[in-house]
Amino acid sequence: MARNAWRSDTEAWRELAPTWGIALPDNTAEPCTLAARAQWQCFRTTAATLPLVRQLDRPGFITLRDGSGRPAYALLLALGPRSATLRIGRDTLDVTLLSLTELWAGDFATYWRTPEGYSGILKLGARGPAVDGLAAQLASVRGDAAPTVPVLYDNIMAVRVAAFQSAQGLAADGRAGPTTLMQLARATGSAQREPRL
Repeated sequence: MARNAWRSDTEAWRELAPTWGIALPDNTAEPCTLAARAQWQCFRTTAATLPLVRQLDRPGFITLRDGSGRPAYALLLALGPRSATLRIGRDTLDVTLLSLTELWAGDFATYWRTPEGYSGILKLGARGPAVDGLAAQLASVRGDAAPTVPVLYDNIMAVRVAAFQSAQGLAADGRAGPTTLMQLARATGSAQREPRL
């Protein structure tokens, strides 16, 4: 592991921000709070797999464990069929996927742009601009006309969300959280200006 590896996720969030075009002060202690002011949220999971990261197709950072078990953070810049490109501190290196999985337990973090009005997972009973946007995106993916009136997140929408999730290889729970919304943005082309792995 590189000697100059980042040892805090705050450093990793700051280092990742320019990849996403997010301008943060060099020494900010609250990168996620500052990013949220520009409608970016920090997404983190401790249960990622390489197939999920490949599917999300977004630069992020992963938590590696060195020989002593201490965490070190690496930017994941590219993910090929047999290798990944990481930046650890000032060093950029290619590692085999097998080597990567020996040091990585599934922590993955990235930025994502939240839909207008989004304040948490969308589920049954929800209303508002984020639900209206979700309905429009689902209609686009299905080849239907977008709704012209405000929408309630009802059982029909939950079934449509679950169908989209299933088609994307996501857990089909019928609730629209960050991974579902990230994939919808990719599927509808609204994430065209976002960086990719």
